[in-house]
Amino acid sequence: MGEKDYCPRVESYLGKYQRWKSRLAIIEEELKRLEPKVTSAFSDTPPSVTNKTSDNTGDVGTKRADLIAEREKLLDRVRKIEIALEALSKDQKELFELRYIHKVDVEDIKDVMGIGKNNYYRLRNSLVNTVHEIIQDSIC
Repeated sequence: MGEKDYCPRVESYLGKYQRWKSRLAIIEEELKRLEPKVTSAFSDTPPSVTNKTSDNTGDVGTKRADLIAEREKLLDRVRKIEIALEALSKDQKELFELRYIHKVDVEDIKDVMGIGKNNYYRLRNSLVNTVHEIIQDSIC
């Protein structure tokens, strides 16, 4: 792997951070909705006219297990990025917010931050390098 081969992957991770957090919120809501409920009655008669039984409990259990596995994967990624973000300088954090959270165009970021093209790329590279140093092998 070349010296900067990791840059696109780190930037991809940073770009997905906000979506991962949003997905986590959705998963939490789904898991609340799928929590097991105590029922007061039992019937061995299928509830449909087709006399077809359904394993609704199994389906719900499988869905919950899938959501829990996805939640754990996303929590791990988000947690690692948040740990890396704590190590950023003030300027790096501002660039992260503008570029990867608010999706502001590069030209507008340079204007907002009052920096030129070279300084923008230097700052972006230092941001990516800092994040990479901290989360290294976590980036697939």
